[in-house]
Amino acid sequence: MKFVLRYILGRHFMGHNEPNEAWHPNQYGSRKGIQGQSATLNKVLTLDVVRYYAKPAAIIDNDAKACYDRLIPVFLSYSLIRLGLPKQLTQFMCKWLEEAAYCINTSKGISKSKYGSCLESYLYGTGQGTGCPPPNWGAISDLISTVMEHNNPGMKLVHPSRLFYSNRNFDAFVDDVN
Repeated sequence: MKFVLRYILGRHFMGHNEPNEAWHPNQYGSRKGIQGQSATLNKVLTLDVVRYYAKPAAIIDNDAKACYDRLIPVFLSYSLIRLGLPKQLTQFMCKWLEEAAYCINTSKGISKSKYGSCLESYLYGTGQGTGCPPPNWGAISDLISTVMEHNNPGMKLVHPSRLFYSNRNFDAFVDDVN
């Protein structure tokens, strides 16, 4: 099962969406060929411009700690379908997450007891190490990024030739957002 999720979401889905430019351009994490250092460089350049023009600005740093473990499967499904993943596959993933049973691996071996979702204690997230959390968080982050860009114009940096420009309102690297 982990192989299926890793292959379909990790390779096929991410690989399909990169050439089609389906991911928001301000998302730097979990994307092939995108360097994490670019988010840092953009932040430094943005702060330099703010300082140079002495304009008021607000900077917010957000660390979505344990974001992989807090994904709500139904919300995740809609985010993945929005980016082109077949509805049947998202239903399959949600059903698997709902019925999965987990064991704990310790130095003394794998536990005999299991835990999983139930009506009294529903588990969120897609599980660490399954291969599907990076594209899943990418889909959620893409939706958040699109909404944020729509509601927050940020600043627009224009090259003196007026041929190139960059909208600066945020940069996201996996679970760290500036």
